[in-house]
Amino acid sequence: MGPLREGDEISGYRIERVLGSGGAGVVYLARHPRLPRYDAIKVLAESHELDDEFRKRFLHEAEVAARLHHPNLVEVLDRGEQHGTLWIANQYIDGSNAGELLRSQGTALSPERAVRIVSEVAQGLDEIHAAGLLHCDVKPNNILVTSAMDGQERALLADFGIARLATNSTTLHAAGPAPMTLAYAAPEQLSAAELDRRCDVYALGCTLFELLTRTVPYTRDSVGAMVYAHLNAPVPCPSQRSQQVPAAFDKVITTALAKDPRDRYETCGALAAAARDALTAAPDHEKRPGRRRRHAIGAAVALGTVVVLGIAAGIWVLSNSRHTPVRPLANPPVDNTTESAEWGPYAFVAETFPRLLPQFPLGSGYEELSACHFFPDQTDPRFEKPSKDSSGLVEVNCGGNMDPVSGIFIDCNLDRSQMTGMNTPIETMEGSASWSRPSGSGHLFWGTSPHIGLQKRGLQVDDNVGVLNIYFDDPGRRFCNISVLGDTDSGAELMTRWWPGAPL
Repeated sequence: MGPLREGDEISGYRIERVLGSGGAGVVYLARHPRLPRYDAIKVLAESHELDDEFRKRFLHEAEVAARLHHPNLVEVLDRGEQHGTLWIANQYIDGSNAGELLRSQGTALSPERAVRIVSEVAQGLDEIHAAGLLHCDVKPNNILVTSAMDGQERALLADFGIARLATNSTTLHAAGPAPMTLAYAAPEQLSAAELDRRCDVYALGCTLFELLTRTVPYTRDSVGAMVYAHLNAPVPCPSQRSQQVPAAFDKVITTALAKDPRDRYETCGALAAAARDALTAAPDHEKRPGRRRRHAIGAAVALGTVVVLGIAAGIWVLSNSRHTPVRPLANPPVDNTTESAEWGPYAFVAETFPRLLPQFPLGSGYEELSACHFFPDQTDPRFEKPSKDSSGLVEVNCGGNMDPVSGIFIDCNLDRSQMTGMNTPIETMEGSASWSRPSGSGHLFWGTSPHIGLQKRGLQVDDNVGVLNIYFDDPGRRFCNISVLGDTDSGAELMTRWWPGAPL
């Protein structure tokens, strides 16, 4: 089944619009066929349609997840199949996720708000664990925040039972390769050791760290360096990333992110209780002069996923088996500092598109844009301290989630002069239009590009692909243009599926 559009139906549900997409499928807002309500329908990716084992696991895990009813869990309402395509219906939550809160706010959350959100999510996670399940993808983008009837903020954990599925084994390598969110992955996940609920404790600790500091614990400039950091690097202290974080939180994070699961909190609730205690352990006016604040650029890390070491993540059915200790890597690579992973001389690009690009190059931005690289390389002496008077062209290249974007190229003039010309050639023009949004205005061109032209840009493809070129009129962005390359042979599909929700 191809992408659904407004007015299409699946098993009686009427599609209203796309809510989001990821490696496992696309989530749509849909009208219930009989009741006066909207549900969030996740349609599983076509790549799973011929996998009989996946289909069996999907049906089983969705049935188990549907039995859970908790105020801090997004409910699984129904599941089914149409023309061979699996779908699952979730409770629709009208709100934003915690990652979007960080991006829109532009600063970390207050310790009180961060702890309140984590405490509510911890209750939902403990409910999942009591049912014999693991989540294995806890992160800010999977935490939905909305207002309850009494006006109080409410946090709900989403994407369990649908994000990624596993076998009844607790070992990660059992199900074969699958995407996972590396920034929040516990050491035992990365080493294919046996899992229990403490892998979710670790991820919740990473999430608390990010809500408090607006950075993930380990920011590294390569997959290998980040894997090494989770396995071997000292646990960072949040009070050293932000002066607003009381020092008492350092012990909370150190325990939650312990390398050995046996040294962590036993439950997510215990982690939340320790975080609440940390709020009162030091007065709000406590000042710690001399500590350096690290500056985080751009959007918060969330929906980013990387295939690592042939491992699988998702909801895991627990078994009574002992934990296999994590062994440090032999001949480990040189550990990089956090500065090596930040945008550095390309910070002005990240600041120009803060909701589109990830917080740091290896992080995850809008619809899982990740693994960003720079051209020329940022070690080039000309770009150590770029200014508005610098000359030359720089390019930021980020990979997409293949649903529908395979990659994005952002070209910018260092001297902030207006960008002209098409940054990616379009062989067959399908359309063009002017656009206007509250953020600004510009022009769009879409069509298909020959594979030869794309190979010159470092992307190897076998056929023509869809291209969407974006230009800006407003002075704050007109020195850049953007090429969106599709995992599709039609630029019109990028216009339909990606452009309407793009944070530009």
